[in-house]
Amino acid sequence: MEQRDHGLDELRLLCMVMLAVYHVINYYHGQSVNMQISGYRALVIQNLFWGGGRMICNVFLMISAWFLCDKPFRFERIARTWLTVLLYSLACGAVHYVEKRDAAVLVKYLFPVSNAVVWYASAYIAVLMLSPFLNLILHKAGMRGRAVTVCILFAAVSVLPSFYPKSYLQFTNTGWFALLYLVTGLIKQGRLTLKRSHACFLFFAGWIMAIGFYNWYDYAVLHHALAWIFEQLGFYKNMYFAMLSSLPCFLSAAGLFMLFLNRGGKTGISRFHAWGGGKLACASLDVYILSSIAGINGKLFWIELLRLKEPQSAAACYLYALLGIGAGVLCGNVREFFYRKYVRNNHHYKNFCQKIDLYIMQG
Repeated sequence: MEQRDHGLDELRLLCMVMLAVYHVINYYHGQSVNMQISGYRALVIQNLFWGGGRMICNVFLMISAWFLCDKPFRFERIARTWLTVLLYSLACGAVHYVEKRDAAVLVKYLFPVSNAVVWYASAYIAVLMLSPFLNLILHKAGMRGRAVTVCILFAAVSVLPSFYPKSYLQFTNTGWFALLYLVTGLIKQGRLTLKRSHACFLFFAGWIMAIGFYNWYDYAVLHHALAWIFEQLGFYKNMYFAMLSSLPCFLSAAGLFMLFLNRGGKTGISRFHAWGGGKLACASLDVYILSSIAGINGKLFWIELLRLKEPQSAAACYLYALLGIGAGVLCGNVREFFYRKYVRNNHHYKNFCQKIDLYIMQG
């Protein structure tokens, strides 16, 4: 059995916090991160977890890829992810239907993956489906050809669009995640290594570029010449957040991942995680869904469902983010309990998954 990496356990928890803070502030108090409205106070809030809210999508994928890139394909991983998304999607769709009696919306939520109700889950499932092919590239292709292919794709999808956004090849998030999966595989094979100090520099370089551009853009576009150049190149304010493959987004994610990777001994956080039997990590997808899925009025679903008062300040948003994480961990562990007790051990379900695994391996 592969030894548990306590650093990645810690990183997963940190990402949960950044994810929840980012979405709650965006839903309810977006003015808190706008310097033109909130002044320099916005810089503090931007750097207090909010700034990592998009970057962590790359980190979550890298953590998953780290554990998957040298393991055989298992269809059960796809089925469990799909069932998790469907569970929350059905709950959200049912509330929509009861309130609005809109059958079209209900049908949309009946097919959450194809309709990207939770876009990260849809992209992640697509990567899981591609994982046998990606692992074949990592382990069967020649080292030189593999490295050259990854470098060329990375330059085309990440580096060039960071300076000329209109050149982006529209690979979609699934294409970028597949490439990021290969990069993570190369890291695990020891083909890409960094000292911890260099990883720290990489993280801060990407972070400062993303946050800096986000704030500088509002003032730069006041200059007509710069505004025209931005328009011609395709720059927009949220580019380094919205485009996951942007160089700042990738650098900050890769730096953070390698900073926590193979940290060695346990810390207080990892001991707490181990004491909880991994109950926090197993609910990371649940936290992601509850922290991002919108309710009937366009706000966070779980806040609308519980009819809580909307947070009126940035401080309240942080409190709600922690409540959302708690709710996600609770729901996730209840879901996992019923899945393991009634679904995973079901004879028909196991046979179905095993048949698909056999078909994939023989193919």
